[in-house]
Amino acid sequence: VLRPEYLPIDEAHPLSPHESYSFTKRFGEEMVENFARAHKIEGISLRYCGVWMRKEAEALTAMIEPFRRGEKAEKPWFGCYVSAHDVAQAVRLATQYTFKGDEPIPFEAFYIMAETTFYGEPTLDVLKRVYDALPEVRDRSYYAANPEAPPFDIRKAEKLLGYRPTRDWR
Repeated sequence: VLRPEYLPIDEAHPLSPHESYSFTKRFGEEMVENFARAHKIEGISLRYCGVWMRKEAEALTAMIEPFRRGEKAEKPWFGCYVSAHDVAQAVRLATQYTFKGDEPIPFEAFYIMAETTFYGEPTLDVLKRVYDALPEVRDRSYYAANPEAPPFDIRKAEKLLGYRPTRDWR
């Protein structure tokens, strides 16, 4: 099981592509970063997971119904998701982002997620079940402010892009 080095996972956390999809995403991000470094072309990478779309509403509702009833996931994982509306918001904000001009590399990466996981229970409790023992929690205030916050830290996107998740699984 892939184990984060620390929580919440921020953009500085080492990436660990473990299958073809995540490898190609990381490879694409490296290409953009390298072009930014070599040619001073501004680049932004939006890192999101589990994009929920209206056409999948029936399947998603069936998946989360047990959590709405207070049941716990038998084999939980990160529980991250984001609505297609919020992905579109992030893309719009990224196109409007202004680099300062003095960056050594004009490149930024941002995690884009909903404000909560879809489990309906505190994220640190879920991750204790996943890993038996929690990875280092570097910023407990992140989970104190929102116990169901995703393992991935969206505060950089909130601060620099003005991103605000608008959709919630409940």
